[in-house]
Amino acid sequence: MAARHRVEGLAEKARRLFEAGYGLVGDGAWGIYEVSSSLRGTENLFFDMALHLDYVEKLTNCLDADFARVELQKLPAHSNARKGHEALEPCFD
Repeated sequence: MAARHRVEGLAEKARRLFEAGYGLVGDGAWGIYEVSSSLRGTENLFFDMALHLDYVEKLTNCLDADFARVELQKLPAHSNARKGHEALEPCFD
């Protein structure tokens, strides 16, 4: 859930922008599919899924590891959740 200070007044700001003629678009969180599609292109990703599933598996595993590394870096250094994840290696060395 978003912190209250991040969303306070957002509805009014959106209303003012809309009434001033601006288009408004919502953008949700990006997951592994969206990032893979952005990296490869949607058509290429679908072809990869059909013809090169081993590549797609490696790509998504690497993205998953990268997401985990980013999230773990947000945790305090003394957090128990960081234990065992210290050596996440970059993918595609």
